[in-house]
Amino acid sequence: MIAVLPLLKEAIAPPFHYAEDKGNIITLHESQHQAECKWVKLRKTHTQTFTIKLDKEIDIHPLLAPIKELKIKCDYIIFCQQENDFYTLLIKMKSNNSTGWLKQTQAGEIISHYLIKMIENHSEFSILAHLKFRHILFSNQVTIKKDYGE
Repeated sequence: MIAVLPLLKEAIAPPFHYAEDKGNIITLHESQHQAECKWVKLRKTHTQTFTIKLDKEIDIHPLLAPIKELKIKCDYIIFCQQENDFYTLLIKMKSNNSTGWLKQTQAGEIISHYLIKMIENHSEFSILAHLKFRHILFSNQVTIKKDYGE
């Protein structure tokens, strides 16, 4: 498998590169001031990663009409490569209300597809067929289990 991460770093605009992806730890931060799920630390093993942050005030969907449901996105996309394994982690951080997180990470998957297909078109490599996606929610929402008894 080719080294995909350098191609991604070259192709994606620097304002989206996430600076907290360094060394063996990636620290993800929730940018909303009222958020209660403030940060999450991820420990890497022998995996190379490249993280982009989409939870910014920059419009990443300039071709779409300003319809809120169309312009959803996840917070982070982490591209991971370990030898011939290539994963994309689609991450949403939510505080007390996890509603809609799956649609947001699915939108992140679509964005990932777009980025990879553009790189494939530019480089003539085949990457998407080897890519595996994982949708991840980090939340401090407490679920109360009811004891229904017998």
